[in-house]
Amino acid sequence: MGCFYLGLKMLKELKAKVAAAFLNDRLSNCNIAPHFNKIQDFSDTFYVQFHIIVCKLDSVIARRWTNGMLISLLNYEDDALDLSSIVPLIDWGIEGFKGNAQVILPRMTACVECTRELNPPQVNFPMCTIAFMPKLLEHCIEYARILLGLRNNLLEKEFH
Repeated sequence: MGCFYLGLKMLKELKAKVAAAFLNDRLSNCNIAPHFNKIQDFSDTFYVQFHIIVCKLDSVIARRWTNGMLISLLNYEDDALDLSSIVPLIDWGIEGFKGNAQVILPRMTACVECTRELNPPQVNFPMCTIAFMPKLLEHCIEYARILLGLRNNLLEKEFH
């Protein structure tokens, strides 16, 4: 879940942990477990165990990898897709007040690769990403800029 939905908790704790707690509180018949490793570190058997996968990944590379993994898990019998081997994916994200969600049924609906060109280039970086897990130099620069702006704003208020 984005910082917008879960508030400042996202800046203090890992977003997977906050989102899982948020959803488990509201969906008593579900057991949502947060995971913190790189998605590539999990084996095929990890992904096969789920009835559905919900992702809020911060990179296109991670989305594409997940998409490819779920496609690789498909089974075919006599050239026909075994529908029981499909693990649906809900991929979603937000940037500022803009949001998107995509339901993907591998080999049945458009996938992450198929719709990649429809996504605009990333302009902003989620605060929860740059505060917890900066991956790019731009993340560090943006975080420093925000902190400096907050500090200067507080100083102005204190001396005026």
